[in-house]
Amino acid sequence: MIALCYPCTSCGKCGKFKKDSPLYTPTPTLPCMKCGGDVDLETGKCTKCGEVAFLTAGMRDK
Repeated sequence: MIALCYPCTSCGKCGKFKKDSPLYTPTPTLPCMKCGGDVDLETGKCTKCGEVAFLTAGMRDK
């Protein structure tokens, strides 16, 4: 049995990020409501059109 770290530090030692690993977990995606592109989960902005889908911690609406 392979143990996964909690909380995950994204080190990759468990194989979670290797596509040929049985533990591979694809990165979740969030579609942009404006254009249908993918929203970057770290910044909250669409990678295609730049629309802000959500504000991340420490940001506020101006």
